[in-house]
Amino acid sequence: MRFRFATFALLANLCAAICGPMLTAHATGSAETPADRWKLDDLYATPATWDADAAKLEAQMPEFAKCKGHLGDSAARLKQCLDLQADMTKRYYRMMIYSSEQLSQDTGASASITLNQRAELLGNKLDQAGSFVDPEVLRVGAKKIARFVAAEPGLKPYRFPLDRTLRAAPHTLDDAGETLVSQFGLMNDTGDAAYTMLGTADIPWPKITLASGEEITLDQSAFSKYREATNRDDRKQVMDSFFGTWKTYERSFGVMLAAQVKQDTVYSKVRKYPDSLARALDRERIPAAVYDTLIAQTRATLPTLHRYLRLRAKMLGITDMQLYDVYPPLVEGEYKFPLAQAKQLTLEAVAPLGPEYVDALAKGLNSQWMDAYPRPRKQSGAHMAGYAYEVHPYVLMNYNDDYDSVSTLAHEWGHAMHTLLSSRTQPFVTSNYATFVAEIASTFNEALLMDRMLKSAKTDDERLYYRGTALEKLRVTFYA
Repeated sequence: MRFRFATFALLANLCAAICGPMLTAHATGSAETPADRWKLDDLYATPATWDADAAKLEAQMPEFAKCKGHLGDSAARLKQCLDLQADMTKRYYRMMIYSSEQLSQDTGASASITLNQRAELLGNKLDQAGSFVDPEVLRVGAKKIARFVAAEPGLKPYRFPLDRTLRAAPHTLDDAGETLVSQFGLMNDTGDAAYTMLGTADIPWPKITLASGEEITLDQSAFSKYREATNRDDRKQVMDSFFGTWKTYERSFGVMLAAQVKQDTVYSKVRKYPDSLARALDRERIPAAVYDTLIAQTRATLPTLHRYLRLRAKMLGITDMQLYDVYPPLVEGEYKFPLAQAKQLTLEAVAPLGPEYVDALAKGLNSQWMDAYPRPRKQSGAHMAGYAYEVHPYVLMNYNDDYDSVSTLAHEWGHAMHTLLSSRTQPFVTSNYATFVAEIASTFNEALLMDRMLKSAKTDDERLYYRGTALEKLRVTFYA
């Protein structure tokens, strides 16, 4: 029952851990403080402790190899082997989070690329070490596995993973085949990794001058901020310059995308799936009809989307709606939300979830679990990294002091709280959750925040500002 390792294209930045953060001023105009950066030494106090865990993981692999051929000996032996595999996987996940989030801070750090290679090699060794488990569980058979689980209480947490392995029998190879597939894992996601490095660290972003005379460097975080400019000529310039820069590298990005498609195609064929979609959905038992229905309903509701865009154009006073007109607020006004206010608004919004939830969220917000502000070469967008089971989740933001940033903060911390509560109540092997349900906790937090903002809004324009933002969120979440 081989645990599937989360693929991280980005891994560690040792220099950041050694040298400490450099404080910066950024596009929001706020001064960044140490409290606005995450505290990765909650994972490992020093790079040396990361190295020590790597050595321990390497030392566990020969011990785990002795399990090959003996999973069916007894319930106790099966438990011993699965416990060891779980401990190895848990250790690697913690190492991987440390590595990936170090590099997320600065995707151009040379030391991080080196550690990235170390981590990828280690993860692939672990994958190869466990490649015998699935075929062997299938040879032991469902009936014997069921007897083992019934006889050994310590196997109860493994019921679901074992069932998943047994269910995947048509797509599991023999020992030699699984070993070969695991070796190819070193080449996984090369296209994605190259895209991230080029798109975040290496592209020379253009400088533009806005109508106000302000000069900006139009990287990905600045694009998210200035595409909402009130001045339409500014919005057009932002859009043209930003995507014009991407277009310069369109052939390279096309090759990277093709590499990912080829990878998915090969693995789908090797695993005997009819296509990549079936392979992607099968792990969580999602019927293809669910995906097909989603696409069909999206197409069916396109008239509603078009109506929204016509209404937006009317409210903005334009007749030739363009892509750069979908981002600005529907009403003018100074709506700024400093980070401290965003945290407080989020805590107030989730009050209906109860004091235990609010207290846990407050602790995370005030304990440096988040890297908040944009910086040059920092990973763009926002994410939650939750695989450090015995530590806590980490949240990456590129906070811009606008309401979209507040909503994104509530969204990502919804993921973080989902992860935190799951880790508190589930053993490691079942603490992760399916992507298909992952967005429920996050979008529910957004809805609670919207309810909080509408209840406190003092004018129709303010309410329209929030509702317009909500409509745009729906557009980009469902249609784009």
